[in-house]
Amino acid sequence: MHPPSVSKLILHFESREDWRRSIAKGVLEHVRKTTNWEPVLITEPDALRRLLNAPGETEDWVGVIGAFFVQEEDCVRRCLALGLPVVNVTSWRPPRGVDWIHADDRGIGETAARYFIDRGYRQFAYLGQRGWPTSSVRLEGFQTALREKNLSPARVYDQDQHPAHFTAWLKALPLPCAVMVCNDLHAQFLFEHIEASGLTVPDHLAVLGVDDDDLLCILSKIPLSSIRPDWEQVGRRAAMALDLRVAQRKPAGGPTTEVISACKVVMRQSTDAFAVEDDLVQKTLAVIRNDLRSPPSVQHLAARLGVSPRTLSRHVRRTLGKSVKQVILHARLEQAYDLVVNNNHSIGEIAWLTGFNKQSRFNAAFRERFKHAPTQLRHRRKQAPPRPT
Repeated sequence: MHPPSVSKLILHFESREDWRRSIAKGVLEHVRKTTNWEPVLITEPDALRRLLNAPGETEDWVGVIGAFFVQEEDCVRRCLALGLPVVNVTSWRPPRGVDWIHADDRGIGETAARYFIDRGYRQFAYLGQRGWPTSSVRLEGFQTALREKNLSPARVYDQDQHPAHFTAWLKALPLPCAVMVCNDLHAQFLFEHIEASGLTVPDHLAVLGVDDDDLLCILSKIPLSSIRPDWEQVGRRAAMALDLRVAQRKPAGGPTTEVISACKVVMRQSTDAFAVEDDLVQKTLAVIRNDLRSPPSVQHLAARLGVSPRTLSRHVRRTLGKSVKQVILHARLEQAYDLVVNNNHSIGEIAWLTGFNKQSRFNAAFRERFKHAPTQLRHRRKQAPPRPT
């Protein structure tokens, strides 16, 4: 009597980058809790190609979840030809018939812009790679958020250019400047050239990467702040999409498309500065951000900083063009925005966490600041863009 065959789930993830490993962890979390599938990791595209084209090799495969890019399109189409359900988890739009679960790259760019603006920056730059679609979408989100605040667009450097031009580009940046880099790996390129430019991080340039790759961020010449998308959730949702398709025996058509909006800034030394020269205002901003649940009055804040309320108000108004109360409210609402988009707290809990005693007041202030009620914004950020016909 032959033992029952085991359904194999094929995971196609190269292991050299943290974001890929994190997505795979999310997939495994769901698979091990809810299925009897046997996960099989195939890291190399050529190895996957050989198996897909070998007679009988895929008979016990239940499906494939992978970090596919256009270079592996032939693998994806071969899976479809074999009747295997496929889920792609990268920014590359897969062929029709493939479930697509991916991070919100436009939202990542918007998050970077809001983070820098909130720290007082008014000059911006972007280091990316024009031939990489993910970089282009992140840049689009970054520029859109700047444009919505009537700020000048970021100066862009394409890393496909000759490296000899990069130092001159750095020297020409207006200072202080906030630099978003398309991912943590590209930030290493910046750090390799920063000394030749005569600039320092974060005093002249605040640098923010994407992916929060621990090894790259911590071992950088300057520890790198980075935006971390919820890669594990991408993996969990990808596994759920495949699980649902297999359980319901869906046909190949009608694919699921889902954008995972959650992300957060993991702050390290490379952005540990505010773009204001006034030392009192820098200290004021730091105190405000550390006490958002119980926002201080102007009088209490001035006392903590050892100055009169009049002196504090004059410095803040001259530097930021706002009253102290407006600066405090701005910081609370920016924190609320992050909690609405990136957490599962109820709206009432978010109101309390950001110092609002009444949810109605919170809703009104939030709507005035962001043009959407908190529930509307949360719903909008969860919606996936339509698949083009």
